[in-house]
Amino acid sequence: MDPNMAAAFARILQDPNLVASLSQSASQPSPFPSNPVIPFPPPSFPPFCTQPPAPPAPSPSVPSKAKPSSRSGRCHRVSASLEPAVDPAVDPKKKMYYSTDEDIRLTLVESNSSQKEEEAAMKEYQQRLSDQRVEAANLNLLAAQEKKQCKLIDQKSKAMEMFTQLLQVDTSQMEEWAKNAHMKAVSNLSDQIWGKGESGQVS
Repeated sequence: MDPNMAAAFARILQDPNLVASLSQSASQPSPFPSNPVIPFPPPSFPPFCTQPPAPPAPSPSVPSKAKPSSRSGRCHRVSASLEPAVDPAVDPKKKMYYSTDEDIRLTLVESNSSQKEEEAAMKEYQQRLSDQRVEAANLNLLAAQEKKQCKLIDQKSKAMEMFTQLLQVDTSQMEEWAKNAHMKAVSNLSDQIWGKGESGQVS
């Protein structure tokens, strides 16, 4: 304790007037109401308020596993022997399981095969159209040839009819120029019907 404060406290106790006033104030009643009496003792403070916390209990030692040093230690590849794939057309009850890459490959193969089939069908259709065009052109040519042949036959038939009429004409009573004209007409008709070189047989 500070000696100066102890000496001051001793001087206060030696002052009679101050001691009398303190004793008088202590004998007078307090102006504030007194606290009621608690019928039960106050609760005790928790131990952590007045005492330091207890150290944590040591956990049971568990042997720690060695950490893998590489990615291959953490990831394990599982290999399984797969059964041979079964064609659904042979045995539709058995299902076939594929990976995503296999599904993509099968889709591409199917689309490629369908595209090839469409191209083959288109080529066949074009070839059929070409054959039909050639056949139609041949038919038109045959029709034109037949039409021309019919026209020639018609002309020959008319020339033959006129040639027959000229042969039936009596030229004995004709004049000389009329006989010559008749002979030329018969020769021309003969050339139209049978061609040149045979008209000499008509005279």
